[in-house]
Amino acid sequence: MPNQSPQTIEPLNAASCVRYRVVGMLVLMALLLYLDRFCIGAATPAMIAELGVNKEEFGRAVGAFFLAYALVQVPAGWLSDRFGGRITLTAYVALWSLATLLMGFAYGLTAIFFMRILLGVFQAGAYPAAAATIRNWVPLAGRARANSCVSTGGRLGGLLAFAVTPLLMQAVAVSFGWSTGLWRPIFMIYGVLGLAWSATFWWRHHDRPRLDPRCNPAEVAQVEADSTAASEDPARRLALASILFDYNVWVLSSINFLLNIGWVFLVTWMPTYLVEVYGTELDRVFASSEQTGDLRTTVAGLLTAVTALSGMAGNLCGGWWGDRAVARYGLRWGRRATGLVSSVLAALIYLAAQWTDNVWLFVAEMVAISFLADLVLGSLWAIYQDIGRSNTAVVLGFANMCGNLGAAGYGWFIGLLADERQWSLVFAISSVGFCIAAVCWLIADATRVVKA
Repeated sequence: MPNQSPQTIEPLNAASCVRYRVVGMLVLMALLLYLDRFCIGAATPAMIAELGVNKEEFGRAVGAFFLAYALVQVPAGWLSDRFGGRITLTAYVALWSLATLLMGFAYGLTAIFFMRILLGVFQAGAYPAAAATIRNWVPLAGRARANSCVSTGGRLGGLLAFAVTPLLMQAVAVSFGWSTGLWRPIFMIYGVLGLAWSATFWWRHHDRPRLDPRCNPAEVAQVEADSTAASEDPARRLALASILFDYNVWVLSSINFLLNIGWVFLVTWMPTYLVEVYGTELDRVFASSEQTGDLRTTVAGLLTAVTALSGMAGNLCGGWWGDRAVARYGLRWGRRATGLVSSVLAALIYLAAQWTDNVWLFVAEMVAISFLADLVLGSLWAIYQDIGRSNTAVVLGFANMCGNLGAAGYGWFIGLLADERQWSLVFAISSVGFCIAAVCWLIADATRVVKA
């Protein structure tokens, strides 16, 4: 047998793995996104007490984030499609991190309102840019899993926001002997973490595999094997009218709107609800403690963090199932299946929550809802990539805009209902939202590309 030169022998797995590092950076970005967005939820009782405002006023200030976040989605998505993820994601994360850091210097409701608006403006383009980046770096067969990994990073950030923030506040109180302002240094620390991510991403990232010197030809071919991304004209931009008159985009946007109505309670008002409604049960757990009130708030944050952990599990399961469902049932029904089943089940559980009078059963119900709500995210993002193609960021941005208008309005409305202790109505509205979302999933079509 003739000798072969080592250069002629190709290893079985010749492709580099740069795409996995890209997805990993996006996962970390999503973690910081949610950490900075929802750490205020864990700090809400302390901030309300320090500022001397009622829940409706504070809810309006916090809800300003969702309004700003919603309105800037489309222009931020357009910028991401136009200039690429390297420039835009670096800028978005750096600017929202500065807004988070400056929140630690806020001494009034007006300042908090203003910082939440800035946070919403600069976070608006993060997920649209991330979705477009995934489409450029991940082939069709793995997109639902890649999307679910990124959204799982977000849920991990939410978990840390509710679990770690109260513990850090307690550490500040013990270390410095403070009785107020415990949340201020926490916001500053979180802001610095985001600035570090921005510097790293700018240094390491490239917008496409072909532009990255670490990405070898085998990986380029693997990424582009079943994708039209390489042959698309990056200058092709959708007119706003193309989105406004596309019924499929409106159906998907309605799903986003309704899912946020069903989900926003979990990430904003659940700690407050646990303290107010189940405070007596939580007191029994800490009956021997002299700091029952403080520990009650801490355990409410930790129980809320459990729902975020459940959402992470739902994300990962949904990504795996979403890709398997497409392989088995085709693109149209494969994308629909997960959303349809999960929406129906979540609606039923929210309906039952109205009559739940045991704290542990209630937490179990919220854990299940969080799992089901996040089960759909990998497939939902993948549909935006399927129909948006080179305009993925702006299509996802439009749908996200609609979703966060729902979160902004309903987040404020929950605060209004909370002042009247109308929690059962909160759960009833959330249940109806999931029911309508199930109908929308039956109509959504991942095979219908938005026409320019």
